[in-house]
Amino acid sequence: MNRLETMMRRVGKALEEDQRAKLWKLPNDLRITSSGKAVWGEKGPADFFGHTCTGRAVLIECKDIKATSLSMGSRGLKPHQWIALAELTRSGGIGLVVWAREAAVAILDVDMIHALSRGRKSLSWKAIPPKWKHELSHSGIMDLLDKHQI
Repeated sequence: MNRLETMMRRVGKALEEDQRAKLWKLPNDLRITSSGKAVWGEKGPADFFGHTCTGRAVLIECKDIKATSLSMGSRGLKPHQWIALAELTRSGGIGLVVWAREAAVAILDVDMIHALSRGRKSLSWKAIPPKWKHELSHSGIMDLLDKHQI
């Protein structure tokens, strides 16, 4: 688990204490073969799932990437993650990407990523408006989640 996921676990506890939302970390799917060997199973839809206090479903994918852009593909936001976030959003849930870059963090929903990437296969950090970025801290993440109504 990386620094961002560790921080998101603490944020999840704070959201629960504030009665704003409940988040759980999705475990990696690990299976045991008939020969007793452990192998990775299906890929999960995101890093965290849960619900808001008003009943909206939530999926959050965490990306701790120092690069100046977040690719939509094998090195960044993977296709199965994008599909899961987009499907949840279309059905009325909240699908978010929490992108940590050095000492800053941005939290974006699917529609924002689509609009800001303008059809490209990556999203530039510079394209993200300042109001959706914050210092990488517990309070910074809480502030950004508040803007997303979580």
